[in-house]
Amino acid sequence: MSSCPWLNARGISSDGLIRMVEDCVMPPAMAAVDAVEGGLACLRDQARAKPRQALLVAGAAGLVLGLLLAGRRR
Repeated sequence: MSSCPWLNARGISSDGLIRMVEDCVMPPAMAAVDAVEGGLACLRDQARAKPRQALLVAGAAGLVLGLLLAGRRR
């Protein structure tokens, strides 16, 4: 059984599967996309307001990621 009440009530068919995706999967996925777009817009605005700080944060993040990846290879 799934956690989607619509799917539990109607079962699985090709039309039912498409409707289940449209009803149960797409709304949370679209909400997540909207949240990511809003976060990126806020980040873009902050980077335009303080470009030096944005470069320092990006450089530090790249350094940390590089050290983590290098540490995993050993």
